[in-house]
Amino acid sequence: MTQFTNDYFRDLPPRDRRYDTPVADQLVFRVFPNGVKAWVHVYPCDDFVRRRTMGLFPEMDYGAALAALEESRRIADVDTQQTRRRRPVAVHRSRYIFVGLLATLLTAETIYLFSRPDQSRQAHTLSGTQAYGDPAASSPTGDMRVTVARAMLTSEIRDREPVDRLSGSMQSSDKDTLTVYFFTELRGGDAGEMVLHRWQHNGITVTEVPFRIGDTERGRVFSKRIITAEDAGDWMATVVDQSGRIIESRSMKVMAPRPGQG
Repeated sequence: MTQFTNDYFRDLPPRDRRYDTPVADQLVFRVFPNGVKAWVHVYPCDDFVRRRTMGLFPEMDYGAALAALEESRRIADVDTQQTRRRRPVAVHRSRYIFVGLLATLLTAETIYLFSRPDQSRQAHTLSGTQAYGDPAASSPTGDMRVTVARAMLTSEIRDREPVDRLSGSMQSSDKDTLTVYFFTELRGGDAGEMVLHRWQHNGITVTEVPFRIGDTERGRVFSKRIITAEDAGDWMATVVDQSGRIIESRSMKVMAPRPGQG
């Protein structure tokens, strides 16, 4: 049986694709290709699997992650209850939709980041949202908030720039997948401050991608999703700062394949 220590997690190397190491019940240690390491709470909510990023390593160490997991479980219980109140009991997804969504979660591509981790901050959990850094010292002036200069959904990134702007609806196919990028150019904030890209499908958060601002080239970052035929519905990509404030969002509708579509 693996003996988990901070040294163990520190020595886990990045790979070409992100990977998870199960640590405890509903807790995984996620390593991104750029070397960023995060603690992720994975829990069921009705017929879906949700993922909540609790904090980054080594700012949040192994012991702190176990403590944060208990708080995250309480938040998840409230989240599940609110979801059930918002949805009629009669709404049940078929098994193949659940499998398709789970497959999308497992095949979703992670962020391409243009920064390296800053090791100078602590991780905290604030009243139901995940906050990274010291809230009392997030800015020397106390009012330098992160803003978004540009935000768009696009079909491709070239030379760190979006090639087009996706809006409205997209047609899915039974045979092909769609690749959608969420591109953002950030302004303000402190070097090392945490920001999330949050992807939601039909109002349910399916993944959160953390990254740091400050050392990026012109603050440009992006994440991407692989969309399959089972992912028809409303999609929203949101930028969330370390206090849980939604800064910017973009949405699109993915249409189900047409009958007889090849």
